[in-house]
Amino acid sequence: MASNVRFRPVTRILGKSKKMPSDPRPNKVLIPIDSFDSNLLPPGKRDPLSVNYGLWIQEHLAKEFADFGINSRIIVGPEFIEVEWSSEGGENLVDRAVKLLSNGDYDRGIRLFRAVQAIDPENEAMLFNLGMALSDKMELVEAIELLTKLVHLNPTSSNGFISLGVALSRAGKMEHAVVNLRKACELDPENPYVHRNLGGLLTKTGKANEAIPHLQKFTTLAPREPVGWFGLGEALVAEGRASEADAAFRRVLELSPNTPISEAARSALTKLAEATLRERAVGGQRPDAVIYCLNALQSFAKMTDDQVKPIMFEIATRGLQGMDINNPNVRYSFKSIEGDFSGLKAVSYMYVAMQRLMPGVDAGIDLSKEFAKAKAMFNG
Repeated sequence: MASNVRFRPVTRILGKSKKMPSDPRPNKVLIPIDSFDSNLLPPGKRDPLSVNYGLWIQEHLAKEFADFGINSRIIVGPEFIEVEWSSEGGENLVDRAVKLLSNGDYDRGIRLFRAVQAIDPENEAMLFNLGMALSDKMELVEAIELLTKLVHLNPTSSNGFISLGVALSRAGKMEHAVVNLRKACELDPENPYVHRNLGGLLTKTGKANEAIPHLQKFTTLAPREPVGWFGLGEALVAEGRASEADAAFRRVLELSPNTPISEAARSALTKLAEATLRERAVGGQRPDAVIYCLNALQSFAKMTDDQVKPIMFEIATRGLQGMDINNPNVRYSFKSIEGDFSGLKAVSYMYVAMQRLMPGVDAGIDLSKEFAKAKAMFNG
């Protein structure tokens, strides 16, 4: 599954939490001291009853701002922490933190979001992006806490429910993950990534029949995303809909050739082909494949290794683009060998060539029974 949700930062200007007294000046907040999360402080400096607690808060926040080149003024009083800051260009903290995450600098992005967390613990952009970043780093307990807080604060946040569902699935809490992804789907039925994640999770939990409509919806909304087509193929395989699965995996090859997901699609196509091949076999062997292997043995007996080699490589290369070995009406031709080939015949020739030139190498399809029968017939 593409159990991961695409990183889509959601930003807003840093605002004041509901607990904060209003202040008309920009870049300034007042935080109730009892709402400050002492876990943000270094170990040994988290005791709110210590006479040095205010100093520790001041030192921590001042250092965090300074490390990001942000001028700040922090005053800790008996009831409130006053934080005022300014940065070059007037860029707000959330935007800067999102930019760091988007550039792949997760450690610094997380640190800056923690500074936002300290001064605005109910900032929805912080909760979403920090929760997502921690989820990606598999720090799932805190990620789930932050994202749960987000959806409680904003029960209409479809992105929040998607991200919470993904974090829960990563933590192995599949039932709870499905509940949250269903909620996201209700809130935003035209969001393709809701359908992709929900569909993938339903397939993973043995509900492929229910997953298929969601994955089909994803491929409608995002038709050029190969991950969705691959997920749809997996669900269709689970439901025994081989021809539809074949088409979905071939779509992956069209959209994303020579990539890891296309390799996975080729592997899936091979398994599908082998399964169909065996379903049609008689006595554990496909008679037509036996004959094709015998034809190849007879043809190659008149050739040198140097003549056989280009045939093997040309058919193998064509196979990487996908060949239908179950439909004899689909025909293929090759420069290295004369004739009109079905997919199964071409693969049989390639298999025989590999047994001659590269014995023991995985041919990508198992025709060992057919080859053994044909070899016995050839040797007479």
